[in-house]
Amino acid sequence: MSYQLAYSNLHPLSPPVTYESCATRNFFRGRTETIRSLSGDSAKFIQTMRDQGSSKEAKRGAFLAACGRHISLAKDAKGGMGVDRILLAMRKVGGHPFFECETFGKTSTYVLSTSNVTSPYLDRFGFGAVTGEGYGLGYLVHEDNVPINITCFRGGETNTRAMKRGIKGGLMELKDLF
Repeated sequence: MSYQLAYSNLHPLSPPVTYESCATRNFFRGRTETIRSLSGDSAKFIQTMRDQGSSKEAKRGAFLAACGRHISLAKDAKGGMGVDRILLAMRKVGGHPFFECETFGKTSTYVLSTSNVTSPYLDRFGFGAVTGEGYGLGYLVHEDNVPINITCFRGGETNTRAMKRGIKGGLMELKDLF
């Protein structure tokens, strides 16, 4: 949620379409699925956090609802109930008009492309941006820190230093809610 909040504070036009990788290793020859973590709850969370008139309780409630939805989406993806592998198969099999519509294009252009590969053997992990308007966020979750590698393309409106400040600021805002 802090990544989506940071992006929205830097680029306030619309909530960020977000990709988060998810392993489906419980399945034979498990691959990855996409956790599409931008949801109505996360969009409401961003809106509530940016609203100067929102109370601390309202912000906390919106954050918890967004996190709950994120967890649910992650569990669905891990359990093989995501949509991206199905959509990929459908695109490969035949040309349905759905894949030509503007909405599909917008929801498949991930301005936040994120992945977590926590391992005791790694102290850094990178993940690339997939569009000139976005960021790649590779992160690890350790017991006492969360290193984040932020990437973006040069020459656009993205800025890794600004995103770093935005994520840190968002995390501090969230800390103040609890």
